Amino acid sequence: MPALLLFLTGCVKVTIQDAEHSNRGKLFLITDWSQRSEGVEIPERYTVDNAGEKVIIKGDESQHPLLLAQGVHTLYLYNEASKISVNGALVASENDPMLGWQFWGELVKFDVRKDEVYRTVVKMKQLTRQLNFDLTLTNTTPKIKSIEAVMSGVALGWDCKGNRALGQPAKITPHFTVEHNNLKAMCIILGVIGDKQELTVKINFDDGTSEQIVDDITRQLTDFNSDKIVPLTITGTYSMPVSAGVTGTIKGWDVVEGERITVRWQ
Repeated sequence: MPALLLFLTGCVKVTIQDAEHSNRGKLFLITDWSQRSEGVEIPERYTVDNAGEKVIIKGDESQHPLLLAQGVHTLYLYNEASKISVNGALVASENDPMLGWQFWGELVKFDVRKDEVYRTVVKMKQLTRQLNFDLTLTNTTPKIKSIEAVMSGVALGWDCKGNRALGQPAKITPHFTVEHNNLKAMCIILGVIGDKQELTVKINFDDGTSEQIVDDITRQLTDFNSDKIVPLTITGTYSMPVSAGVTGTIKGWDVVEGERITVRWQ
């Protein structure tokens, strides 16, 4: 009896006469990693979670190592990323400014019938996003010795089904470097959460003095939890106080997505 080829939504099904296990079906998974940030590599392997039964698959196209029993299955797919754990559709991260690149996908209510082989594509979604800070200092006379920074309102959890941040607002400590009078930091996080995000930067100078900058960056991060494949950069200029007792100010916060300025804050 010749094989019968049927086309289903998002998959191809082949009915075969002589399956190795007549009460089961086989599934070929093809993962689509196209929606990822520029420069981020495709993971070498990923995990398939079938109701708690987990297997690891290498490569972007492979046969699911387990035959699937006849019935309806929901599969969760995800890679292993630094400082992140995944439990089904829930993701949790450590309190760290530099997480790994986390991806997640699902195959929902997939109906498997005996004696059939399936081939389907699963789109993988990037869950972590890059956030950059680029602050230019003016009126600086002493040399910068060190920098301490804290960002509040960071999400350490993510609900993949609901596509939303979870948990209580947390604080992370971005690592700033100094390039002439520019302070730069890069973070990779799951998202932001809560009513307010705030950046505090303490600049320590070699003459023993210090300057602390506290700024509300909530408006600049309004849409941070969407379009995660595009890095977001917050830039601004901080004018150092010219005399004691005078507070410096940040002027012209810009929000830059990729190479394109999308919002300007005054």
